[in-house]
Amino acid sequence: MVAFKTNLREGLNTSMVSQFLKGISLVLKNEFANIAGMNLHSHLGRFRLVAFLEGLSFLVLLFIAMPLKYGFDFPEAVRMVGMAHGVLFVAYLLLLVLAKVDQNWNLSLLVRSGLVSILPFGTFYADKHWWKESKA
Repeated sequence: MVAFKTNLREGLNTSMVSQFLKGISLVLKNEFANIAGMNLHSHLGRFRLVAFLEGLSFLVLLFIAMPLKYGFDFPEAVRMVGMAHGVLFVAYLLLLVLAKVDQNWNLSLLVRSGLVSILPFGTFYADKHWWKESKA
């Protein structure tokens, strides 16, 4: 069993990482036009970028790191991705408040935007349907 785990970890370092990077590149390719169109000089633009990264880190945590930890005894994946996701989540909440003030959002949109961050794919949905530039 120990040899299996050792071989599995060596295999994860190459094949899983390369598949992960291919998946990330596909997501980024599809979302690049959306990201490139963001005004990063506004609070809303920075919020949307961090929301994208936070949503992506949440999906990696749920669907890659957690199965690696519990299915293959590889807890390092959760440590690395979990830390990045935690930092992005805090940045998401801070930028959410700044975007709310800057864009004059109502309380309903603020609460929905906060809650959507705990749903897989939620920030992607909200970005497409709720968060629009309303100021120049």
